[in-house]
Amino acid sequence: MDLSATLVNTFVVVAVGATLTYLTNDRFKTLRREIDGVRQELTGLRGEITRVDARLDAGIAAVRSDIVQIALAVGARPNAAER
Repeated sequence: MDLSATLVNTFVVVAVGATLTYLTNDRFKTLRREIDGVRQELTGLRGEITRVDARLDAGIAAVRSDIVQIALAVGARPNAAER
């Protein structure tokens, strides 16, 4: 009688484990798809940030060049420490 009770308990545990695995497997697949979507969005955002950074660097370089041209036009000299 002890052996049959043990076998029934084992069967119940295996059945519950298999059922839980089946039910949660779809949720994990859905979660993986959502995470992949977020990764793709972050990759696109990273590219946009890189483009904005490049435009900002180019704008700052242009302003710096204009300031140097103005300084040279009014006769500014470099500091003694920069010579």
